[in-house]
Amino acid sequence: MSFSLRLNFDGLLHFVENDLGSSSSVRLCVVFPKALDHVAKLSAINGTKLKDNVNDAIAIDGVRVVLQVNRGPNEPTPTFSFQGPVMNGNVKGAVPLQVIAGNYADKNSDIVSAAPLITKVRSQFLIGVGGSFDLYATDSPPKLNLPGGTVPGGSNVTIDVAEGLFMGVDHVTRARLLILPLSDSTLPLEIYPIMPASTGEANLLLAQTCRTGDLSIGSKDQDFQYHYMLLDSAPPGPPLPIVEKFSGSSKDDFIGDFLGNDHPHEQIKPHGCNCAGAQGLARPYDSLDKFMNITGV
Repeated sequence: MSFSLRLNFDGLLHFVENDLGSSSSVRLCVVFPKALDHVAKLSAINGTKLKDNVNDAIAIDGVRVVLQVNRGPNEPTPTFSFQGPVMNGNVKGAVPLQVIAGNYADKNSDIVSAAPLITKVRSQFLIGVGGSFDLYATDSPPKLNLPGGTVPGGSNVTIDVAEGLFMGVDHVTRARLLILPLSDSTLPLEIYPIMPASTGEANLLLAQTCRTGDLSIGSKDQDFQYHYMLLDSAPPGPPLPIVEKFSGSSKDDFIGDFLGNDHPHEQIKPHGCNCAGAQGLARPYDSLDKFMNITGV
């Protein structure tokens, strides 16, 4: 029997789309910057289970994670689209790095290579075809100020940030996670089959968060500086997003529902408010395809 899969994103994640499009098996590489005092983890939530009934978070520091999804043979493959739903609307799913960093937002190919520098990259998460991205957003979304005016080519703007970001895949017949070394190796360290809840939906949470508390209004997101480590050269400063406004929604359980939390939030904040995710510039890469195409294990 088929099921629906939903992958939720949170925290200090760097989204790099593949410019090669349908000619490549990997459509999006989620890069975890090597940030101090941060933890990279993958959790099965809302009744979802992994191998051996694992439903707690599994640490994914220093590894490459491949999401492999099979759909029904008669089901059409959805058009992959990250940029449109996540970045082109009035509400953004991540901080557009080009806006805040200007000409410094380069297309460093090392971070999406088969053997990235471990001094810069903590982990990679590879996503192939079939995923449809969307946002969790209220009528009064949080706001971040991007002081890009201090950078050549940048501009000072304020953006509305969605309370959540997720990718959904329907009509899934099998889904699993391959845990690989963060090196040019196709030998899995571990394999986790994804088993849906009784509702017929599987929910995962992919996150890199820090051990500090949430930001207050007017605070700079100091953790954002780790995104600049992924560039060939960092802008002077470097400019950091400033929290201007939290969500004014009264739906206290808005975030709690999809994260599987029992405790309602007193005030809805941007997803990863203390660790904002960023959209890196799209670039062509095919060295990661062999990891997505692993079979027979």
